[in-house]
Amino acid sequence: MKLTKLEVKGFGRLKDLNLALGDGLNIIHGLNEAGKSTLQRFIQGMLYGLQKPMAQREAKLPELDRYRPWGGGDYRGALEYELKGGGRFRVERDFGAGPLATRIFDAATGKDLTKKFGQDRRHELRFAETHLGLGDGEFTSTCCLPQLGTDQIELAAQIGEKLANLAQAGQEDLSVQRAVKVLAEQVAKIGTDRAPTQPVALKRVEVQRLETLLQAARGQRQALLDEEVRLRSRETQVATLAGAASELEGRVLASRRVRLTTRLEQIRQGEAALAQAAATAERLKPDFDPPDPLVFESAGQSRLAEL
Repeated sequence: MKLTKLEVKGFGRLKDLNLALGDGLNIIHGLNEAGKSTLQRFIQGMLYGLQKPMAQREAKLPELDRYRPWGGGDYRGALEYELKGGGRFRVERDFGAGPLATRIFDAATGKDLTKKFGQDRRHELRFAETHLGLGDGEFTSTCCLPQLGTDQIELAAQIGEKLANLAQAGQEDLSVQRAVKVLAEQVAKIGTDRAPTQPVALKRVEVQRLETLLQAARGQRQALLDEEVRLRSRETQVATLAGAASELEGRVLASRRVRLTTRLEQIRQGEAALAQAAATAERLKPDFDPPDPLVFESAGQSRLAEL
């Protein structure tokens, strides 16, 4: 990483200071209390913020209040840098607004790249750690040479932890010690199988109960599946019988149709024979009217009496 530009809007005694840094060595000199150490702390603050490294929650360093602008006003600044592999970046930070107000841009295009970088537990953007490969404490103890004091972060502990992580996990940013500690705390919370009242033992009992219910449910499911197979077989039989009944009904109707057709033909033939017989009877009737039987009988009886 090569710093190319510093813009201090307000930081300690520094105000509206703009510095363009060139290639090679850049020397900034001045009298005592001119602000050289303040400028150095400004660079550190722009890269890593003014919160305690490795803090699990927001924990501000004393420098946050120490470097507030002496004359009041904006407590912010900007920093630009280039990477050896390519890429120019601009960081804008408002120290008074907290780490969430920090933004990083592509210095060439102005595109906001903030969301491309993750955050640590302090909500600080990890762009500097990503581009430099150094944490806050490592950067302070290697790239900066401040006056020694008791408030300096212990580099040996950090390097030792990274070496342990590399040896055990193969990754320097994966803390094996913290992982083991977290696992031990979780084991203490859930207990073991030996203590029947501990959460893990209670959960195992619950798991066994649920497994029993699961087996019963599986048995019921299999019974339902078997019943479904039987119902489908019966549905097939019903469909077959329905087809046979339909076919039989068709045959019955056809037979009845034949019988009715034959009967109708016989009735028609009978009607034709009756009509023919009636015509014959009409043809055979006499030409005269026969005498009234009563009159004939009365005349016969008179004649008989006379005789």
